[in-house]
Amino acid sequence: MLYELERYEVLTSKGYLDRLNAPTPWSTKMMPHHLGMVRSQCRIVASFGGGVASRAANSEKKSKTHVGSAASPSSS
Repeated sequence: MLYELERYEVLTSKGYLDRLNAPTPWSTKMMPHHLGMVRSQCRIVASFGGGVASRAANSEKKSKTHVGSAASPSSS
């Protein structure tokens, strides 16, 4: 899943973390269908051209810092 945020601080807000730790019935039903899903944060470092992209490239950097209990894979 890819989300675009206007402010990075949304990811540490009480409202976001509350919803993340208490998913809706629909989210609970759908999550098993997202095999290997990883919820992570990223920043755009370069953007070229216009239009709608059909692909995206990303790289993952592991961090020992977790924000709220929902960010930890062991909290599921």
